[in-house]
Amino acid sequence: MKSNTPYSPWVMFAFGCILGAVATFAVRFIVSPEARGVTLQFITLVVAASAFVLAYRTYKFNELKSKTDLFTSFHEKLIEAEAQKGRSFLRLLKAPKAVKDLTSEQFSCLNRALSLYETLAMYMAKGNIREEDVLETWGAAIYGRHEEIRWFMDYRDETHEYVSWPHLRTLLDRLVTHPPVSVQASQASE
Repeated sequence: MKSNTPYSPWVMFAFGCILGAVATFAVRFIVSPEARGVTLQFITLVVAASAFVLAYRTYKFNELKSKTDLFTSFHEKLIEAEAQKGRSFLRLLKAPKAVKDLTSEQFSCLNRALSLYETLAMYMAKGNIREEDVLETWGAAIYGRHEEIRWFMDYRDETHEYVSWPHLRTLLDRLVTHPPVSVQASQASE
């Protein structure tokens, strides 16, 4: 999986090695000449291992933070007024043929809103955003309108003569076969 963090694991590993070498050099001046043998090797090993563990933990923390930051910024886009307005037009769709009755403005606004879902699904599929975050926050909302979303995508595909939004289609398939926990809980209580 490609990371969004500025440093690759190899850079972090190199940093750990350099830190170990610097520690070894420093210990040569601190420890007396007769105690240098095994003590020096042991201290070097401990410092190098500690540096590697610290570098790896820093890398993993930054990777998680990067995913969280990307999700947060995307969430903010999804709750903007224009995106909400676009999604609200899904309620107008009572049957697949109702898509053609949307005005040009409604169609464009809904298209923009659903393209955000496609991008969100693409980021999730590529591992740039944590799947748990997407499903927990947006899974129920997407699942609740999955039929209307499909109708819109099918109409769009017919008029544009290509299959659009493959990641959103995959996400919809997943949500239909494995509904979000919040949806399962509400279905169980009924």
